[in-house]
Amino acid sequence: MNDLSEKMKKIRLIALDVDGTLTDGRIRLDNTDNDTKAFSAKDGLGLEVWTRYGGISAIITGRTSHVVERRARENSVKYAEQGCRDKSSALRKIMELEKLGWEEVCFVGDDLNDLGALTKAGFSAAPADAVPEVRNRVDFVSSFPGGAGAVREVIVTIMRAQETWERVIADYLGEK
Repeated sequence: MNDLSEKMKKIRLIALDVDGTLTDGRIRLDNTDNDTKAFSAKDGLGLEVWTRYGGISAIITGRTSHVVERRARENSVKYAEQGCRDKSSALRKIMELEKLGWEEVCFVGDDLNDLGALTKAGFSAAPADAVPEVRNRVDFVSSFPGGAGAVREVIVTIMRAQETWERVIADYLGEK
């Protein structure tokens, strides 16, 4: 088994940036101080499956938005930390609550403000359109851009390494 698979087998918590990772990175603002974001349904189902099969998920983002809280609830995300300037510290607090070490954490991010958490995580990943400074430092670069299935690909890759993905498929086929 290669080192990357061994890293993925230890993952219990997947923590995610939002803008550029769970979304395409565009921030849409209107004249009434509302913002909107477009999320991938595939990423959402991936998060739900991850949780259903025993994983823990978290969102850690620098911005604050009601739609992020809603999306977290809809996708069974246990922690939604918003307005975080230091994502590593926010992630460390979640790790303490869950009694996890860095080797049990995957962080997925796309930009410079994610580097601290990405470089500490036991397994790090980025969407295909992440900035080069991130892509060059992570363990895994998705073939999909942010907001278009990158998170789902990371989840499936981890679950395959943990040998749980086939069980997911069997359950959806009704082959329990």
